[in-house]
Amino acid sequence: MNKKEKHHHITIIYDSITNAVFKSQVIRPLLKKITLDEKTSYHLISFEKNIINAPHYDNISITLFKRYRYINNWSLWPSIKQIKKYVQTLSSYSITARGPFAGYIALHAQDNRCKQLVIQARGLAAQEYAYTHQEHFSWLHKMRTTQLHHFEKTVYKSRKKPLIIEAVSPALKKYLIETFNTAPQNVTIAQDDLPQTLSDNERQIHRKKIRNLLNIPDNKTVYCYSGSYKAWQCPQETFDLFLTEYIHNQNAYLLLLTPDIKLFQEHAEKIQLPAESYLICSVEATELLWYLTAADYGILLRKPHIINKVSRPTKALEYRAAGLKIIHNKTIDFIT
Repeated sequence: MNKKEKHHHITIIYDSITNAVFKSQVIRPLLKKITLDEKTSYHLISFEKNIINAPHYDNISITLFKRYRYINNWSLWPSIKQIKKYVQTLSSYSITARGPFAGYIALHAQDNRCKQLVIQARGLAAQEYAYTHQEHFSWLHKMRTTQLHHFEKTVYKSRKKPLIIEAVSPALKKYLIETFNTAPQNVTIAQDDLPQTLSDNERQIHRKKIRNLLNIPDNKTVYCYSGSYKAWQCPQETFDLFLTEYIHNQNAYLLLLTPDIKLFQEHAEKIQLPAESYLICSVEATELLWYLTAADYGILLRKPHIINKVSRPTKALEYRAAGLKIIHNKTIDFIT
């Protein structure tokens, strides 16, 4: 079967291969599909601010194109032309586009050889932009927020066929329908990017192994925080929550899995958290699930905001896959 005869699946991303969730939310689902369907050729196209060396994965063709600053819809046309040119030699293909920018490009680049177009709604661009600039929200920020809102609406209200909008949560699905007039029959809930849940036996084996490795006694009740020291992930609130638990239970233990070791260490010392009550370490993404099994609870706190309400945090999926109970503050519909 030659290139023209074979069916091709194209994944388009606009948030870079350097994104923290690239391996878990983009590559992992693709590799799963490849094992189930060897007759399809898989391609990944990423629009990058800076062109870097593309990673290698067996059976996935990766192409990097230059990403230009989004000024208005016309600024995406060079990207659209690149995708149009890319699919010209394909007789049959499907596209999965991650987010509204990749979705807009795919909507305008597809032709009648496209058998299916899936646009993955993973968040809310306008709301995220406004949230990021809320402390110094100027009239320019307001204009940009309005522009992004209209842009998202243009993408998600599209009735082009064969189009599927894939939302990460029921709350986001409801938001898309009510805010952007997305056709209800076009919206599904994402399933392919869910991490595989560990069996009880797997969890017990790794729990013992990791606790021995980290010198965590069996009698400790372990509270885990997995993430970075970014304000929106509420690291300081996490320390406050644990300190309250520790006051009532001296066997409480805080395991912090993070790349920001120095920042967490400084804060732990600032609040005089007993050195024997916590451990801070950084682990590879491929080993994270194993380390989570050492814990009993996963801490996931967020500020009350629509972007958190409709989200489906990767950390929540990982906590659940490792068998942890989630401690949260009722700001995320997905885990309430």
